[in-house]
Amino acid sequence: MSPLLLFLPLSVLLPVLAGATQKVRQIVVNASSPCGQLRQEIQGSLSADSDFIFQAFDGASDLFCDYQAEIGALFPECGIKHVLIYNFPQVFLGWGKPGTAGDPLNNSNYNWTAADGYVNYVVSNGAKAIIQFQPDNGTNPNITSPEDLGKIAYMITDRYLNGAYDSGFSDAIELFEFYPETDLLNSPTIESQYQHMFAYFSNFNHGVANARFDAHLRVYRREADRSQVLLELGYPTKHNYSVRRTKITKQNTLHSAFRDKNGLHLQTFDPFIVQFYKDCVDRNVPIKAATFHFVNLWFSFNPYDIKTITDKFRNDILIPAGLPDLEIWATHSGWSTSVSPRTFSSQEALNLYRDPQFFSAFNIGVLMYAQDTSVEHTILYPGLSYGGWGAGGFWYQGFFNKSAEDQPIPRNVAKAWVNYINFLNRTPNRLEVSGGSSDGFAVLAGRSNDTHQIQVFLNNYQLDYTVPQEILPYLNSSTLAYLPVKPDGLINGDQVCFADGNQLFLFPSCVTFAPVSQRNNTSNTYRLRVSDLPWNSTTRYYIDILRVGGSNATTLEFTREGQGSNLDITLDFPANAQDLITITKA
Repeated sequence: MSPLLLFLPLSVLLPVLAGATQKVRQIVVNASSPCGQLRQEIQGSLSADSDFIFQAFDGASDLFCDYQAEIGALFPECGIKHVLIYNFPQVFLGWGKPGTAGDPLNNSNYNWTAADGYVNYVVSNGAKAIIQFQPDNGTNPNITSPEDLGKIAYMITDRYLNGAYDSGFSDAIELFEFYPETDLLNSPTIESQYQHMFAYFSNFNHGVANARFDAHLRVYRREADRSQVLLELGYPTKHNYSVRRTKITKQNTLHSAFRDKNGLHLQTFDPFIVQFYKDCVDRNVPIKAATFHFVNLWFSFNPYDIKTITDKFRNDILIPAGLPDLEIWATHSGWSTSVSPRTFSSQEALNLYRDPQFFSAFNIGVLMYAQDTSVEHTILYPGLSYGGWGAGGFWYQGFFNKSAEDQPIPRNVAKAWVNYINFLNRTPNRLEVSGGSSDGFAVLAGRSNDTHQIQVFLNNYQLDYTVPQEILPYLNSSTLAYLPVKPDGLINGDQVCFADGNQLFLFPSCVTFAPVSQRNNTSNTYRLRVSDLPWNSTTRYYIDILRVGGSNATTLEFTREGQGSNLDITLDFPANAQDLITITKA
């Protein structure tokens, strides 16, 4: 049925769609007074260039590229204030060299050309850089000492933060991510390897902190204490961790904190992750943020997990370590279609998994749910891009298709993203609203500073269970499921752990599956009631509804006129669509 929309004065419910089978979501907004502020700068993007690629731990490379002028020009429109440089170029030329040629404090031993171009690309488009620091030789004791790595960190920070050596940069970087996803490797679970890595990490941190301190910039906690200088660096973890008990077999290789007296696995995250943050406190190692990677890899279809996981990360890891208020950044965030086509037995399921509406609804849902978490920033992965081939040989969806003229053509997610950013910018004062849920139907409302405009943003994320049903046989053969698969063939929100012995992990690594509540979200209509509009009963207003939905990213726009201080409308709302409802005083 085609959408039909009429508007009448005051609070008249319009029976737009009839029939007892309609599943109507009841949304109520109180426009009388704000309850807080909508967070403006949660969202960021990842930028990658395969020219600077490093080999991933599985031997595969990420080959997508979004380091392109026409993409960067869209950062302001898309609200991108932070860009993670995924493939930061190698800058130091003195690895392993003796004497002056290997001096890390000698600027002539650096080639800044490629890195300068990358950082300039970010800042010239109104954002700050996050540097994923992963040099090939950074922790090799045969060619680099921890002390030298700290000096390299100092030089990089001094150049891009303080403009050293007439670089032309100032305050261009916001964060370093140091050796991301090391929790997926075997070495951190060995005490000697952990201490080795921590020594390099600590020296790197102090090098960054010294550059900040020397420039008399902001400090962290105590201004007179050099060890507490605000450090632009976060240590990586990943989204796969749990406190569920799982049988293990590799007891002889695991840290004792993994096991109880019965040999049961007490936690599936590496215990050195907890020790790491505690050591930062005990050894006075400055740290700005903890980072983790929130993507659906492999099988989590739940955008609400951005809240569940962030809360769990703070409660299970940071608070016990003595860092209850440490910033948390999700430096990879989003939906990656990195499941092999061989996993699916039908083309229908594969098409659903790659559906651009589904992709849009997941990513927008993460942003909306992140409003109610303590996560500081979420960084799009694989980024504001055309997409491309990534690690494992999988195709990663992008925000844009490329035209014959090499210009970006917005897909569903790009259109919805811009609408969401406009919602945040125009109506930053958050309003109380009911009707949203963790089941995928997300609702936010805001009011403009001059009170002349009210906006409501809706996202109707729905998961077609054809997709998980086809993936489940793969899960059963390659993972441990806790609890087991239900008789109806669904996991219903239980946790799934990669099987012990999986070549990628020393210990079982867990993700969550979509909960039963999302299975039950079949809403296809909403009734929106807005009370106490900030004007009197004789005032006229305009209502615009901007929708993103459909496989071709079709945008539907409705404009009508109303009168009064209340609004009551009903409208059909298909799965995985996004609506921006704007009420503007005439």
